[in-house]
Amino acid sequence: MKPDDDTMTENQKALKEAAETITRNLSEQGRIIEAGWTGFALMASIGHRTDPLRAMELRKAFYAGALHLYSSILVILDPGDEPSEADLRRLDLISKELRDFEASLRPARN
Repeated sequence: MKPDDDTMTENQKALKEAAETITRNLSEQGRIIEAGWTGFALMASIGHRTDPLRAMELRKAFYAGALHLYSSILVILDPGDEPSEADLRRLDLISKELRDFEASLRPARN
């Protein structure tokens, strides 16, 4: 679950807007995974102060995760042009797993 714009600070709104702009621009260039990496790097403060070797390893890990998910989706989808009920269920499970992970990254709220 993503925070509503109403509950976000101005800084959070600016970061979200920047990430969405970067994502749109890079997706138009066929670089959607790089868009994700760029957004992640911004949110995790991976920048010029980060050791270049560490930044490169983090980027590799990010891309490896994207490659794993993409390859797995290609393997698990049933044959045919239209998604099957089983395909939709599998994708829903992937979505839930990622939402659960995203929620685990947020600080606990009282």
